[in-house]
Amino acid sequence: MLVQSHKGDAMTESERQEVLAKLGMYRDQLQGLMDLIADKTHLGPEAKARAHEQMKALKEGLDADHKFGSSVKGRSEMNECERAYFYPAVHQASTQFQSRWNSDPIRSNWHSELYAAQVDINHLLRQLERQTAEA
Repeated sequence: MLVQSHKGDAMTESERQEVLAKLGMYRDQLQGLMDLIADKTHLGPEAKARAHEQMKALKEGLDADHKFGSSVKGRSEMNECERAYFYPAVHQASTQFQSRWNSDPIRSNWHSELYAAQVDINHLLRQLERQTAEA
């Protein structure tokens, strides 16, 4: 879920660190899935089941964070850091997925979708990392 803070406050170091951690978690999930399926022409039953489990968890997390941030209540509860970095990253990344979590990871071209979502997450993650280093 999104980091909660007082509406209208300036971005605090704590809020930046929490958003960095959450975006970093999504980046790592995306990379882990890409590593699992990269350069494969097929996956065995165990690897496919692991990929399905990971993709389902990833999509559910992104969808929940996107849904929360899309609601009036959610937007009003977000802090500045979430509005500027977390929600846009989650929104952009969540739009990259067209394949179902239980589809074949190789034939459904998951790698392209995962890569595009990772680019979206990394873009805003790096911006926030730069801002944090300058603060």
